[in-house]
Amino acid sequence: MRILTFIAVLSVLSISPGCNSNKTEGVAKVTKEHRIMDDGNLLTPEQEDTIYALIQDLETNIGSQIAVLTLESLGGQPINDLSLQIANEMHLGRKDYDDGVLIIVA
Repeated sequence: MRILTFIAVLSVLSISPGCNSNKTEGVAKVTKEHRIMDDGNLLTPEQEDTIYALIQDLETNIGSQIAVLTLESLGGQPINDLSLQIANEMHLGRKDYDDGVLIIVA
């Protein structure tokens, strides 16, 4: 049920992202232990807190690791290549289970 809640929250955020005017344009705001990176300035602090709580709950209760990255642009890179590169750099997921997930919204 918590995974469905997480997916529902992300769906709502991707349809109607909040605007956060406190963030500097073009500068990554890495928050919540590097699990939420809102480079696209799409998330409000409340949305970040909600997503982070769901991420932490999933990791605590199941072990899987999730990170969320928003971007203004992919910079011409294919999203598959970029997401795989970033997920590998972050070492998401448990080694024996390969259960890390990176969610990118651009």
